[in-house]
This record gives sequence, C-alpha cells and structure tokens, in this order.
Amino acid sequence: MGSVPQRKFKGPGTTSDPVNFSIPIDCTGVTRNVYMTFTDNANPANTGNTLPLTRDSTARGIGIQILPDSATGISSPIAFGPESGAINQQLVASLGRQSDIGRVDVKLRARYVQTEARVVPGTANGILTYTLSYQ
Repeated sequence: MGSVPQRKFKGPGTTSDPVNFSIPIDCTGVTRNVYMTFTDNANPANTGNTLPLTRDSTARGIGIQILPDSATGISSPIAFGPESGAINQQLVASLGRQSDIGRVDVKLRARYVQTEARVVPGTANGILTYTLSYQ
C-alpha cells in the first residue's frame, strides 16, 4: 500500500487515504451474483472491520481495512467473517442471467486505520482469505 507518513494518524480511528486494488475472478457457466467473504487468517472469529498486522510487521498501533470500490458510494469498511459458501458479507458482482461472463475484476480499496494511541512506523502487512460464493 506504499508509504504513509506517521503524521497522517492523529488518533484512534483516523485513516490513511485508500489505495485501489482488484481481485480478478473468472465467471464461467450460468452465474447470477458473486458474493465474497473476507476472513482474518490469524483470527477467523474476527467479525470486525479491521485486520490486525502480521506478527512479522514492525509497525504498531495500526490495522488494515478493506472498502468497496468508491463507485459503489459505500464508504464503510467491509466486515470480516468466517469462511462460508453461503451468501455472505459483500455482493461483489451482479451479472444478471448471462453465462460465460469471463473475467471480472472485483474492485476494492484498502487503507490503514489507527487502532492505538501511539503509532510506531515500520512494515505493516496483513493476511486474509477471501471466499467466493456464486449464486
């Protein structure tokens, strides 16, 4: 996500600017909607919206949030949840009744969020799993 100046964080809850990224998926066969769940690898029971940093990260006092693409108009971070094949946390693509759509890029954003009173600069990495459910 690049470098973020420490001065960007002014207290718990403040965030860095979001960085765009995408997850490519291939949609073949008859698919109507694609749902995605994000799961915290370190703590699969995490149902909050902040991913903690990995143990090998040297930064402290921040976490990572995933947000929908800005085009959705939704500015709230996506909540994490357990891996599931059911209709889940986030509708990521509504494809109608078409078949063999091909590649779809799920557009998302990520940002750092201050979680403690003091931020220590350093590397800040997180690991999550995403589960897709085709309905």
